[in-house]
Amino acid sequence: MLEPPLSTPDENRIVLARLQREWLIAAELYGVALVLGFLLLRTQWATATVLRWGLLALLVQAEVLRVLRRSFPLHHRHGDDRLLPSLGMGTALTLVRGGAVGLLAGFLLTPWPAGLLAWLPAALFTLAAITDVLDGYVARVTRYDTPLGEALDMEIDGLGMLIVVGVAIHFGQLPIWFVIIGLARYAFVLGITARQWLGKPVHDLTPSRTRRLLASQVMAFMSVALWPIAPRPLLVVAGVVLGIPFLAGFLRDWLVVSGAVDPRSPRYQALLQRAGTLLMRQAPVAVRLVAAASAWVLAGHLLFRFADSAAAFAAAGFPLSAVVTALFIALSAGSGVALALGIAGRIFAVLLIAVALFTFNAQGPWPETASAVAASVYLLIFGTGSHSLWRLDDRVFYQRAGEGQPPAAPSPPDDPAA
Repeated sequence: MLEPPLSTPDENRIVLARLQREWLIAAELYGVALVLGFLLLRTQWATATVLRWGLLALLVQAEVLRVLRRSFPLHHRHGDDRLLPSLGMGTALTLVRGGAVGLLAGFLLTPWPAGLLAWLPAALFTLAAITDVLDGYVARVTRYDTPLGEALDMEIDGLGMLIVVGVAIHFGQLPIWFVIIGLARYAFVLGITARQWLGKPVHDLTPSRTRRLLASQVMAFMSVALWPIAPRPLLVVAGVVLGIPFLAGFLRDWLVVSGAVDPRSPRYQALLQRAGTLLMRQAPVAVRLVAAASAWVLAGHLLFRFADSAAAFAAAGFPLSAVVTALFIALSAGSGVALALGIAGRIFAVLLIAVALFTFNAQGPWPETASAVAASVYLLIFGTGSHSLWRLDDRVFYQRAGEGQPPAAPSPPDDPAA
């Protein structure tokens, strides 16, 4: 005799038991990572220092696991009450990010490691940034995009940004005021919670193609900020140029959710249009010329002081220093040409930032390294503007992985500040 089919509540109870087992596996893997980290860092630090690292890492990873377990009832597809039978690869990648963020948090209470281990904090946050890109894509293509995944992703995003900013400040890479970047999301969420508690309306945010772009660029910047070779002066320059529009986006979003601004009003749309024209069409033309001039001056310094430059790179630990010098000359000069003409501007802006960073360490604080970084970061955010010969890279930067063909870059954008 056939068994009667299970009801949705009965199915969900069975699935919850499976999810609990997967939760235990995740907890065990977090424990393994902590033990391996302890053994690795014990080769350099005293036991008390490693224990401080491990305790804070454990607390953060426990918080990630707590959010995951609390969110089990949300592990269903949108519009369907049935729980999915496993966490899925997308959520697994999110948990990898949570584990990496937890291990990174331990460095808030320790000195910066020396030698090769000095790269460990940067490697952990780079892993977190990569999985942040991949987890949503994998969840969408496997049809495992769920409210649980969204809740866990948002929690780790906020926690990760606060922790990485704190570590960079603790290591002396960024000034203390940069903590505003790390606290921005928490201040935003706290403001919404306060409005709800007071019984005030909370309005929906309008879609924005630049919000995700800025968030990903801030994550990339914070990964570089933890490089042992990253010079603090250039980090401060890049952080200011990137942080202003990032914080402006949160301010704009707060004005929308609080009802102070109606994003559909003709007045707001007109203001948005004017801002977009200035920031993304007109200003980038001048900024491209600044970036190009900085790149050519940088290349000229390396070329006309070739022997000194090669010696400086050799002293900095670069193998084949003459070849490295010639490569940087070519990259700097080529980036200048591409940026002046608006050819794949964002790609060459990244190359110019890399050249400026490495050249700064080898040759000293030239003014053109700061101007090259500032101009390049602006172009990464807002694009190369009018009279650009090739803006195909804009499509790549605005694409959301797993959603088919990339959309055309906004010109001007729907939301240049958010």
